[in-house]
Amino acid sequence: MDGAAVTTVPAAGGTYTFSNVTAAHTISAAFTLETFSITASAGTGGAISPSGAVSVNYGAKEVFTITPSTGYALSTVLVDGTAVTTVPAAGGTYTFSNIKAAHTISATFTLKNFTITASAGTGGTISPSGAVSVSYGSTESFTVTPSTGYNVSKVLVDGATVATIPAVGGTYTFSNVTAAHTISATFTLETFTVTASAGSGGTISPKGAVSVSYGNGQSFTITPSTGYTVSTILVDGEVDTTVPATGGTYTFSNVTAAHTISAAFILETFTVTASAGTGGTINPSGAVSVNYGSSKAFAITPSVGYNVSTVLVDGAAVTSIPAAGGTYTFSNVTAAHTISVSFTLKTFIITASAGTNGTISPSGAISVNYGSKETFTVTPSTGYKVSKVLIDGKAVTTVPAAGGTYTFNNVTAAHTISAAFK
Repeated sequence: MDGAAVTTVPAAGGTYTFSNVTAAHTISAAFTLETFSITASAGTGGAISPSGAVSVNYGAKEVFTITPSTGYALSTVLVDGTAVTTVPAAGGTYTFSNIKAAHTISATFTLKNFTITASAGTGGTISPSGAVSVSYGSTESFTVTPSTGYNVSKVLVDGATVATIPAVGGTYTFSNVTAAHTISATFTLETFTVTASAGSGGTISPKGAVSVSYGNGQSFTITPSTGYTVSTILVDGEVDTTVPATGGTYTFSNVTAAHTISAAFILETFTVTASAGTGGTINPSGAVSVNYGSSKAFAITPSVGYNVSTVLVDGAAVTSIPAAGGTYTFSNVTAAHTISVSFTLKTFIITASAGTNGTISPSGAISVNYGSKETFTVTPSTGYKVSKVLIDGKAVTTVPAAGGTYTFNNVTAAHTISAAFK
């Protein structure tokens, strides 16, 4: 007043009174635009700009930019203590318009979380599984485990195959997670190879490398070729005796490992039993082994002084072998046989005759065994005497005129004896 400031009028306005005026006076008033303070603050994980105590003129507006740090998201914005939802989690701006009072604004932030979705198909597990929440920049490991009898078939991370997980299972790690991911595991039933082989003379079916799923069974049919029999079956190197010589089936049950099976065959053999009675031989004799389809000859030989009497093949007489002996052949042998031979001592005929006026005894056709002797008595009738004795047409002088005997010793051929009288 009168050029001097007075402080009795408050900023909000008021009155000034001149009392007991005794002179001229001046009074002037000056005004300034009112300002308000907006206090801005941000927690860990982001910033607000401008920050601190921000002075704003009456009626003006002020924009605050809220920015989360990398890996963080905006959690809450409080304006004058009340949450506002207009600022997205990724950050943004908040505007105070037509400001007429002081205000506060504060922002809080949370570390971002990302979901890793883990799943496993039939035949195994993944742990952890489902929707797994992982903080920004963190690490998360997933263990893939096949069930008994299964192998890991494929692991897909974000749809792409990864090759770091072995068939027996393992762990996959997401490091420094900055986004959502997926991981899925599929499994296949474990398979084992049964290797089947057969030597010459037969087959095994199926053969070669046969794939068998875990826990399943697999049968192999072993068939000898015509004329062969199963010799040996080796299962994992050990002899198996359950398959007969004629062939059959071997089954691997509940397969949980690789196996081998091999079959060996031998040409089938048959026994020809050869025997001979007294008076000769058969060669070979006894139990003679003959391969399937082969031929075998048997030589039949009578002893001196004997003839072949009967040859029986499988109990039936055959007539192809002469009395003097010979060979019988079994051709294309496909079964067991028997052959037996019997012999008879040879006999020879001594034909004895006598003319008139005397006798010879015995007379006629006399059968004599080989090597035997036979005596003939020559007797002239009364009043007569022996005039001639012919042996095989030749005269002999050993029989006297009064009669006597003639002996054939060690008979080995037919003979004749005749006597004449006078």
